[in-house]
Amino acid sequence: MKGQNVDGRVVVQHVDSDSRAHWCKVGYVVMVDRESDTYNCGCAMYEHMGLLCRHALRVMIHVGVLRLPTHYVMKRWTRDARDILPDHIKNYQRDSDIGVSKTFRHNIL
Repeated sequence: MKGQNVDGRVVVQHVDSDSRAHWCKVGYVVMVDRESDTYNCGCAMYEHMGLLCRHALRVMIHVGVLRLPTHYVMKRWTRDARDILPDHIKNYQRDSDIGVSKTFRHNIL
């Protein structure tokens, strides 16, 4: 079933769910919208922590997604993360002039 075009509600169930404790949740519902390329899981890990959960990732693998949609990759995980630094450490931005860096001036003294 790899590469299947899935839209709507997908139920993801843990392997060996029968051997888990009775209080453990073993199934999660992932809502898939292939048009907008969004995957919303019932565990809400992305909404709470900003990380895609294993349930949504497993559905992406099942559907055949080869790259994460760009809206799930936060800028702080990229090489351009230094563009959004707070004011007190802005001198460490990649495109800033090294001559104005306080650390640089302190080291040459």
